Amino acid sequence: MSDEGRKITGTVAVVHVEDPAQHQKALQQAITEKIQCTLQLFGRLFAGDGPDAIATAWRSSGTASPKFPYLPGVIKAAHVVPLDKTASIENLESLYADLKTTHRHALACIAAEAWLVLAKQLNHPAKNEVTVDDGVSQHVTWVYHGRNLLSLSAKMSLETTAWIDDEVVNTAMSVLSLQFPDVAGFRSSLFFNLPADIGSLDANGYKAALHQFRSSKMGWDLVFTNRLSAAANRQIQLLFVNGNHWITVSNIHGLTQNEVLIYDSLPSVYDHNFALQVASVFRMEADEMKLIFPPMGRQPNFNDCGAFAVAAAVALAFKERPEAGNFEPRSVRQHLIECLGNRRFSLIPSGLNLLAEIAEAICDTPAF
Repeated sequence: MSDEGRKITGTVAVVHVEDPAQHQKALQQAITEKIQCTLQLFGRLFAGDGPDAIATAWRSSGTASPKFPYLPGVIKAAHVVPLDKTASIENLESLYADLKTTHRHALACIAAEAWLVLAKQLNHPAKNEVTVDDGVSQHVTWVYHGRNLLSLSAKMSLETTAWIDDEVVNTAMSVLSLQFPDVAGFRSSLFFNLPADIGSLDANGYKAALHQFRSSKMGWDLVFTNRLSAAANRQIQLLFVNGNHWITVSNIHGLTQNEVLIYDSLPSVYDHNFALQVASVFRMEADEMKLIFPPMGRQPNFNDCGAFAVAAAVALAFKERPEAGNFEPRSVRQHLIECLGNRRFSLIPSGLNLLAEIAEAICDTPAF
Protein backbone atom coordinates (compact mmCIF):
# COMPACT_ATOMS: atom_id res chain seq x y z
CA MET A 1 0.00 0.00 0.00
CA SER A 2 1.56 3.24 -1.07
CA ASP A 3 1.29 6.46 0.87
CA GLU A 4 -0.02 8.35 -2.14
CA GLY A 5 -3.71 9.01 -2.06
CA ARG A 6 -4.09 6.93 1.07
CA LYS A 7 -6.23 9.44 2.89
CA ILE A 8 -9.83 9.38 1.66
CA THR A 9 -11.89 12.25 2.87
CA GLY A 10 -14.97 14.09 1.76
CA THR A 11 -15.29 17.77 2.48
CA VAL A 12 -18.55 19.68 2.26
CA ALA A 13 -18.06 23.29 1.20
CA VAL A 14 -20.49 25.77 2.69
CA VAL A 15 -21.78 27.93 -0.15
CA HIS A 16 -24.09 30.88 0.44
CA VAL A 17 -26.48 31.32 -2.48
CA GLU A 18 -29.60 33.39 -2.92
CA ASP A 19 -31.39 31.04 -5.31
CA PRO A 20 -32.99 28.06 -3.46
CA ALA A 21 -32.56 25.89 -6.55
CA GLN A 22 -28.84 26.68 -6.63
CA HIS A 23 -28.59 25.94 -2.91
CA GLN A 24 -30.29 22.55 -3.40
CA LYS A 25 -28.00 21.74 -6.30
CA ALA A 26 -24.89 22.63 -4.28
CA LEU A 27 -26.09 20.48 -1.36
CA GLN A 28 -26.79 17.50 -3.60
CA GLN A 29 -23.37 17.84 -5.20
CA ALA A 30 -21.68 17.88 -1.77
CA ILE A 31 -23.61 14.79 -0.68
CA THR A 32 -22.76 13.03 -3.93
CA GLU A 33 -19.06 13.75 -3.45
CA LYS A 34 -19.19 12.41 0.10
CA ILE A 35 -20.87 9.20 -1.08
CA GLN A 36 -18.29 8.76 -3.81
CA CYS A 37 -15.52 9.17 -1.23
CA THR A 38 -17.17 6.49 0.90
CA LEU A 39 -17.38 4.15 -2.09
CA GLN A 40 -13.65 4.72 -2.68
CA LEU A 41 -12.94 3.90 0.97
CA PHE A 42 -15.03 0.72 0.72
CA GLY A 43 -13.13 -0.15 -2.46
CA ARG A 44 -9.87 -0.19 -0.46
CA LEU A 45 -11.28 -2.25 2.40
CA PHE A 46 -13.65 -4.69 0.68
CA ALA A 47 -13.97 -6.65 -2.57
CA GLY A 48 -16.49 -9.06 -4.07
CA ASP A 49 -20.22 -9.23 -4.66
CA GLY A 50 -21.10 -7.36 -1.43
CA PRO A 51 -19.43 -4.03 -2.25
CA ASP A 52 -20.30 -4.58 -5.92
CA ALA A 53 -23.99 -4.65 -4.97
CA ILE A 54 -23.59 -1.29 -3.21
CA ALA A 55 -21.85 0.28 -6.21
CA THR A 56 -24.53 -1.10 -8.56
CA ALA A 57 -27.33 0.22 -6.36
CA TRP A 58 -25.69 3.65 -6.28
CA ARG A 59 -25.26 3.82 -10.05
CA SER A 60 -28.89 2.81 -10.66
CA SER A 61 -30.35 5.23 -8.10
CA GLY A 62 -29.46 8.41 -9.95
CA THR A 63 -28.38 11.59 -8.21
CA ALA A 64 -31.61 13.60 -8.16
CA SER A 65 -31.86 12.93 -4.42
CA PRO A 66 -28.57 11.26 -3.47
CA LYS A 67 -28.59 8.75 -0.64
CA PHE A 68 -26.15 6.03 0.25
CA PRO A 69 -27.63 2.62 -0.71
CA TYR A 70 -29.22 1.02 2.35
CA LEU A 71 -28.25 -2.67 2.14
CA PRO A 72 -27.74 -3.79 5.77
CA GLY A 73 -25.16 -6.53 6.25
CA VAL A 74 -24.41 -7.02 2.55
CA ILE A 75 -20.63 -6.88 3.17
CA LYS A 76 -19.53 -10.14 4.81
CA ALA A 77 -16.26 -11.27 6.39
CA ALA A 78 -15.21 -12.90 3.10
CA HIS A 79 -15.31 -9.47 1.43
CA VAL A 80 -12.62 -7.96 3.67
CA VAL A 81 -9.43 -7.24 1.74
CA PRO A 82 -6.20 -8.24 3.55
CA LEU A 83 -4.35 -5.01 4.17
CA ASP A 84 -0.64 -4.57 3.56
CA LYS A 85 1.15 -5.80 6.66
CA THR A 86 3.90 -3.27 6.06
CA ALA A 87 1.50 -0.33 6.27
CA SER A 88 2.38 2.13 8.98
CA ILE A 89 0.31 2.44 12.12
CA GLU A 90 -0.48 6.03 11.18
CA ASN A 91 -1.94 4.97 7.82
CA LEU A 92 -4.07 2.23 9.37
CA GLU A 93 -5.33 4.62 12.01
CA SER A 94 -6.17 7.07 9.25
CA LEU A 95 -8.34 4.48 7.50
CA TYR A 96 -10.03 3.68 10.80
CA ALA A 97 -10.72 7.38 11.41
CA ASP A 98 -12.23 7.71 7.93
CA LEU A 99 -14.45 4.71 8.57
CA LYS A 100 -15.72 6.16 11.86
CA THR A 101 -16.82 9.36 10.15
CA THR A 102 -18.73 7.51 7.44
CA HIS A 103 -22.54 7.86 7.40
CA ARG A 104 -24.41 5.28 9.49
CA HIS A 105 -26.25 3.94 6.42
CA ALA A 106 -22.89 3.10 4.87
CA LEU A 107 -21.68 1.41 8.06
CA ALA A 108 -24.94 -0.56 8.23
CA CYS A 109 -23.92 -2.22 4.96
CA ILE A 110 -21.08 -3.88 6.88
CA ALA A 111 -22.01 -7.11 8.67
CA ALA A 112 -20.77 -7.51 12.23
CA GLU A 113 -18.64 -10.47 11.18
CA ALA A 114 -16.85 -8.28 8.61
CA TRP A 115 -16.11 -5.55 11.15
CA LEU A 116 -14.66 -8.08 13.58
CA VAL A 117 -12.21 -9.18 10.88
CA LEU A 118 -11.43 -5.68 9.63
CA ALA A 119 -10.92 -4.22 13.11
CA LYS A 120 -7.97 -6.53 13.70
CA GLN A 121 -6.24 -5.08 10.63
CA LEU A 122 -6.85 -1.40 11.34
CA ASN A 123 -4.83 -1.11 14.52
CA HIS A 124 -8.13 -0.92 16.35
CA PRO A 125 -8.02 0.70 19.79
CA ALA A 126 -8.53 -1.39 22.93
CA LYS A 127 -5.95 -4.00 21.88
CA ASN A 128 -7.68 -4.90 18.62
CA GLU A 129 -10.94 -5.71 20.38
CA VAL A 130 -14.11 -4.01 19.26
CA THR A 131 -16.07 -2.09 21.89
CA VAL A 132 -19.67 -1.05 22.30
CA ASP A 133 -18.91 2.62 21.58
CA ASP A 134 -15.95 2.45 19.21
CA GLY A 135 -17.71 4.53 16.55
CA VAL A 136 -18.35 1.62 14.18
CA SER A 137 -19.91 -1.19 16.23
CA GLN A 138 -22.95 1.01 16.95
CA HIS A 139 -23.87 0.91 13.24
CA VAL A 140 -22.62 -2.33 11.63
CA THR A 141 -25.34 -4.94 11.20
CA TRP A 142 -25.68 -7.95 13.48
CA VAL A 143 -29.34 -8.79 12.72
CA TYR A 144 -31.56 -7.29 10.05
CA HIS A 145 -35.15 -8.52 10.00
CA GLY A 146 -38.06 -6.74 8.37
CA ARG A 147 -37.44 -3.10 9.16
CA ASN A 148 -35.57 -3.90 12.35
CA LEU A 149 -31.80 -3.60 12.59
CA LEU A 150 -29.66 -4.65 15.53
CA SER A 151 -26.06 -3.50 15.61
CA LEU A 152 -23.03 -5.31 16.94
CA SER A 153 -23.23 -3.00 19.97
CA ALA A 154 -26.71 -4.37 20.69
CA LYS A 155 -25.30 -7.90 20.72
CA MET A 156 -22.44 -6.93 23.01
CA SER A 157 -24.89 -5.24 25.39
CA LEU A 158 -27.04 -8.38 25.45
CA GLU A 159 -23.97 -10.35 26.47
CA THR A 160 -23.82 -8.29 29.68
CA THR A 161 -26.58 -7.54 32.19
CA ALA A 162 -27.39 -4.22 30.51
CA TRP A 163 -30.96 -3.01 29.94
CA ILE A 164 -32.75 -4.61 26.98
CA ASP A 165 -34.30 -1.88 24.86
CA ASP A 166 -37.20 -1.71 22.41
CA GLU A 167 -34.95 -2.36 19.39
CA VAL A 168 -34.13 -5.83 20.70
CA VAL A 169 -37.69 -6.57 21.82
CA ASN A 170 -39.27 -5.38 18.57
CA THR A 171 -36.78 -7.36 16.48
CA ALA A 172 -37.66 -10.47 18.49
CA MET A 173 -41.36 -9.85 17.82
CA SER A 174 -40.63 -9.38 14.12
CA VAL A 175 -38.91 -12.77 13.99
CA LEU A 176 -41.73 -14.44 15.94
CA SER A 177 -44.37 -12.85 13.71
CA LEU A 178 -42.81 -14.38 10.61
CA GLN A 179 -42.06 -17.72 12.29
CA PHE A 180 -45.62 -18.11 13.64
CA PRO A 181 -47.93 -16.69 10.93
CA ASP A 182 -51.01 -18.27 12.53
CA VAL A 183 -50.52 -16.35 15.79
CA ALA A 184 -51.80 -12.78 15.99
CA GLY A 185 -49.98 -9.98 17.80
CA PHE A 186 -46.21 -9.47 17.88
CA ARG A 187 -46.62 -5.82 16.92
CA SER A 188 -44.14 -3.07 17.61
CA SER A 189 -44.33 -1.95 21.23
CA LEU A 190 -44.23 1.66 20.02
CA PHE A 191 -47.85 1.38 18.91
CA PHE A 192 -48.95 0.81 22.50
CA ASN A 193 -47.01 3.57 24.21
CA LEU A 194 -49.78 5.91 25.39
CA PRO A 195 -49.26 9.70 25.34
CA ALA A 196 -47.22 10.86 28.31
CA ASP A 197 -49.83 13.40 29.44
CA ILE A 198 -52.80 11.02 29.42
CA GLY A 199 -52.58 10.46 33.16
CA SER A 200 -53.46 14.08 33.91
CA LEU A 201 -56.91 13.84 32.27
CA ASP A 202 -60.25 13.33 34.01
CA ALA A 203 -62.45 10.28 33.29
CA ASN A 204 -64.09 11.73 30.17
CA GLY A 205 -60.83 13.07 28.81
CA TYR A 206 -59.19 9.74 29.55
CA LYS A 207 -61.68 7.87 27.32
CA ALA A 208 -61.47 10.53 24.63
CA ALA A 209 -57.68 10.24 24.57
CA LEU A 210 -57.94 6.45 24.34
CA HIS A 211 -60.37 6.78 21.41
CA GLN A 212 -57.99 9.18 19.67
CA PHE A 213 -55.07 6.86 20.39
CA ARG A 214 -56.91 3.91 18.85
CA SER A 215 -58.07 5.95 15.86
CA SER A 216 -54.55 7.14 15.13
CA LYS A 217 -53.46 3.50 14.88
CA MET A 218 -56.46 2.32 12.86
CA GLY A 219 -54.76 2.49 9.48
CA TRP A 220 -51.93 0.34 10.82
CA ASP A 221 -54.33 -2.00 12.64
CA LEU A 222 -56.22 -2.76 9.43
CA VAL A 223 -53.13 -4.59 8.19
CA PHE A 224 -53.65 -7.15 10.95
CA THR A 225 -57.43 -7.57 10.56
CA ASN A 226 -57.27 -10.80 8.55
CA ARG A 227 -54.63 -12.26 10.83
CA LEU A 228 -56.66 -11.39 13.92
CA SER A 229 -59.78 -12.96 12.42
CA ALA A 230 -57.93 -16.17 11.52
CA ALA A 231 -56.59 -16.38 15.08
CA ALA A 232 -60.02 -15.64 16.60
CA ASN A 233 -58.50 -12.50 18.15
CA ARG A 234 -56.09 -14.59 20.22
CA GLN A 235 -52.86 -12.65 20.55
CA ILE A 236 -49.40 -12.46 22.08
CA GLN A 237 -47.94 -9.02 22.69
CA LEU A 238 -45.01 -7.53 24.59
CA LEU A 239 -45.68 -4.23 26.33
CA PHE A 240 -43.48 -1.58 27.90
CA VAL A 241 -45.28 -0.53 31.09
CA ASN A 242 -44.71 1.93 33.92
CA GLY A 243 -42.00 3.55 31.82
CA ASN A 244 -39.44 0.99 33.01
CA HIS A 245 -40.60 -2.61 32.56
CA TRP A 246 -41.32 -5.26 29.90
CA ILE A 247 -44.15 -7.79 30.23
CA THR A 248 -46.04 -10.19 27.94
CA VAL A 249 -49.83 -10.14 27.63
CA SER A 250 -51.91 -12.80 25.91
CA ASN A 251 -55.42 -14.25 25.81
CA ILE A 252 -54.35 -17.52 24.18
CA HIS A 253 -54.87 -19.52 27.40
CA GLY A 254 -57.84 -17.45 28.58
CA LEU A 255 -61.19 -19.23 28.88
CA THR A 256 -62.66 -16.36 26.86
CA GLN A 257 -61.19 -13.67 24.63
CA ASN A 258 -61.71 -11.18 27.45
CA GLU A 259 -59.51 -13.10 29.88
CA VAL A 260 -56.04 -11.64 29.49
CA LEU A 261 -53.05 -13.28 31.16
CA ILE A 262 -50.23 -11.00 32.29
CA TYR A 263 -46.81 -12.68 32.31
CA ASP A 264 -44.53 -10.59 34.52
CA SER A 265 -41.13 -11.76 35.77
CA LEU A 266 -40.96 -8.95 38.36
CA PRO A 267 -44.53 -8.17 39.54
CA SER A 268 -45.05 -4.61 40.60
CA VAL A 269 -47.76 -2.02 41.11
CA TYR A 270 -48.93 -0.83 37.70
CA ASP A 271 -49.88 2.75 37.00
CA HIS A 272 -53.40 3.68 35.87
CA ASN A 273 -52.35 3.66 32.20
CA PHE A 274 -51.74 -0.07 32.37
CA ALA A 275 -55.34 -1.20 31.77
CA LEU A 276 -55.59 1.20 28.83
CA GLN A 277 -52.48 -0.23 27.24
CA VAL A 278 -53.74 -3.79 27.55
CA ALA A 279 -57.19 -2.78 26.29
CA SER A 280 -55.63 -1.14 23.22
CA VAL A 281 -53.95 -4.45 22.32
CA PHE A 282 -57.18 -6.44 22.38
CA ARG A 283 -59.37 -3.56 21.19
CA MET A 284 -61.67 -3.70 24.20
CA GLU A 285 -62.75 -1.30 26.90
CA ALA A 286 -60.69 -1.64 30.06
CA ASP A 287 -63.72 -2.65 32.14
CA GLU A 288 -64.49 -5.50 29.71
CA MET A 289 -61.29 -7.36 30.55
CA LYS A 290 -60.50 -9.85 33.26
CA LEU A 291 -56.79 -9.68 34.05
CA ILE A 292 -55.11 -12.83 35.38
CA PHE A 293 -51.55 -12.91 36.74
CA PRO A 294 -50.13 -16.47 36.56
CA PRO A 295 -46.92 -17.09 38.54
CA MET A 296 -43.68 -16.87 36.57
CA GLY A 297 -40.02 -17.36 37.25
CA ARG A 298 -38.41 -14.24 38.66
CA GLN A 299 -35.73 -12.36 36.79
CA PRO A 300 -32.41 -12.19 38.72
CA ASN A 301 -31.93 -8.42 38.32
CA PHE A 302 -33.73 -5.25 37.25
CA ASN A 303 -32.60 -5.41 33.61
CA ASP A 304 -33.64 -8.87 32.42
CA CYS A 305 -37.38 -8.23 32.10
CA GLY A 306 -37.11 -7.91 28.30
CA ALA A 307 -35.42 -11.29 27.97
CA PHE A 308 -37.97 -12.97 30.25
CA ALA A 309 -40.87 -11.31 28.40
CA VAL A 310 -39.54 -12.67 25.09
CA ALA A 311 -39.12 -16.10 26.72
CA ALA A 312 -42.77 -16.05 27.78
CA ALA A 313 -43.90 -15.03 24.28
CA VAL A 314 -41.85 -17.83 22.72
CA ALA A 315 -43.37 -20.40 25.07
CA LEU A 316 -46.89 -19.18 24.21
CA ALA A 317 -46.14 -19.31 20.47
CA PHE A 318 -45.07 -22.96 20.90
CA LYS A 319 -48.40 -23.60 22.70
CA GLU A 320 -46.62 -24.00 26.04
CA ARG A 321 -47.46 -22.29 29.33
CA PRO A 322 -44.75 -19.91 30.56
CA GLU A 323 -45.75 -20.66 34.14
CA ALA A 324 -45.22 -24.41 33.69
CA GLY A 325 -41.51 -24.17 34.48
CA ASN A 326 -39.19 -21.45 35.69
CA PHE A 327 -36.86 -20.10 33.03
CA GLU A 328 -33.24 -20.73 33.86
CA PRO A 329 -31.81 -17.20 34.42
CA ARG A 330 -28.35 -18.14 33.16
CA SER A 331 -29.78 -19.40 29.87
CA VAL A 332 -32.38 -16.76 29.01
CA ARG A 333 -30.09 -14.06 27.64
CA GLN A 334 -27.74 -16.44 25.84
CA HIS A 335 -30.65 -18.25 24.22
CA LEU A 336 -32.11 -14.92 23.11
CA ILE A 337 -28.78 -13.97 21.49
CA GLU A 338 -28.56 -17.30 19.67
CA CYS A 339 -32.14 -17.17 18.40
CA LEU A 340 -31.87 -13.57 17.21
CA GLY A 341 -28.62 -14.43 15.43
CA ASN A 342 -30.34 -17.39 13.74
CA ARG A 343 -33.47 -15.29 13.06
CA ARG A 344 -35.51 -18.17 14.38
CA PHE A 345 -36.66 -19.06 17.90
CA SER A 346 -36.70 -22.35 19.74
CA LEU A 347 -38.08 -22.98 23.21
CA ILE A 348 -35.98 -21.28 25.86
CA PRO A 349 -34.68 -23.71 28.50
CA SER A 350 -36.49 -23.73 31.83
CA GLY A 351 -35.11 -24.70 35.20
CA LEU A 352 -37.05 -27.98 35.08
CA ASN A 353 -35.68 -28.82 31.62
CA LEU A 354 -32.16 -28.02 32.76
CA LEU A 355 -32.45 -30.34 35.75
CA ALA A 356 -33.77 -33.10 33.50
CA GLU A 357 -30.83 -32.63 31.11
CA ILE A 358 -28.35 -32.79 33.99
CA ALA A 359 -30.00 -35.93 35.35
CA GLU A 360 -29.94 -37.54 31.90
CA ALA A 361 -26.27 -36.66 31.47
CA ILE A 362 -25.45 -38.19 34.88
CA CYS A 363 -27.33 -41.38 33.99
CA ASP A 364 -25.49 -41.64 30.67
CA THR A 365 -22.06 -41.20 32.29
CA PRO A 366 -20.26 -44.58 32.44
CA ALA A 367 -19.23 -45.81 35.89
CA PHE A 368 -15.55 -46.61 36.54
